[in-house]
Amino acid sequence: LPPPEEVLVSPLTRTLETANLIFPNHVNIHVRDELRERNTGKPPDTPSPANKLRSRHSFAKFSMNRLDNLCELEEQKLHQIEPEEEEDKAMLRVRTSQLFHLLAESPTKSVAVVTHKAYLRELERGPFENPSSPEYKNGEIRVYRV
Repeated sequence: LPPPEEVLVSPLTRTLETANLIFPNHVNIHVRDELRERNTGKPPDTPSPANKLRSRHSFAKFSMNRLDNLCELEEQKLHQIEPEEEEDKAMLRVRTSQLFHLLAESPTKSVAVVTHKAYLRELERGPFENPSSPEYKNGEIRVYRV
């Protein structure tokens, strides 16, 4: 496969680290909150604050301009009385349809998406209309034409 012209990545540390390992010299990597893991309310599924991510040398090349408003939202969440609503599979499936908008915004023809197993499962079983899609394995790559 030719290298992707653009890389879209979830803001969770584990996907940022994966993108950094797979695409160490790529200059067109964009961190997008739409690609985050299902919100379970558990720490592994909670993004680090955007300003903390920016301070990591390994993520310095990533475009996080879409995360700028997250710093403000994160600050507001710290003062919330009610915890943020957890997503069930149906809610995540609805959010995965936003990927089509992200792809439409891109001026490139080949895009790599670095995200999470649950996100990809609901993307395939929902918007991609493949209800019998097998589970993703760690590090698995699948190629689609959309």
